[in-house]
Amino acid sequence: MSKYYVLLTGSKNNAGDYLIKSRAKDLLSAWRPDREFVDMNGWEPLSDEALDIVNGSEALVLTGGPAINTKMRPLVYALRDNLDEITVPITTFGVGRAASR
Repeated sequence: MSKYYVLLTGSKNNAGDYLIKSRAKDLLSAWRPDREFVDMNGWEPLSDEALDIVNGSEALVLTGGPAINTKMRPLVYALRDNLDEITVPITTFGVGRAASR
């Protein structure tokens, strides 16, 4: 596979999160047409196989979802318990703040 980004959607694909991920792909494609995308659901645990896919990418892009809160992991993004296992840069695109409770 050529160079790629992994896009992790933080919330179950509601209309807003779908549009955020879609726009992220549009913008990334415009700026980096040499890259492909691998979509993953952020709420699904990051298995060993998925970790290999992530670590083979150029970056892990967290798209959409109420990620700005103290329990981003594991409630929004079910990343690894040991974040050091993710060896590529992690960045965000269009994440929001969780509603106050």
